[in-house]
Amino acid sequence: MEDTDSDGVKAHAESTYKEDGTFSGTITFDAPGAPPNAPKSATFSGKWKIEGDISIETLEKISLDGVPVPIVKKFKILDIRNNTHISKDLEDGTSSLNTRKT
Repeated sequence: MEDTDSDGVKAHAESTYKEDGTFSGTITFDAPGAPPNAPKSATFSGKWKIEGDISIETLEKISLDGVPVPIVKKFKILDIRNNTHISKDLEDGTSSLNTRKT
């Protein structure tokens, strides 16, 4: 996943979803104007499940200070292909293209 927020901060996340309902990953940041000692990356983990066409992800741990956990996010799965799927965040309405590494 890649994203740019309204402040120009770019983020790239890579996640691994396991059959046991857990996920983990790394997110890297490119934040123009950030202090030199600002974090450039973080690791995270949690649990996931599918209910119908909704993916529910619960972020349980993240290596950044000040991020309150757990965080629950719900995504409507719009389209699934061989190595990609498109989902829509049910909270903010943004869509994302997710690519599976082969």
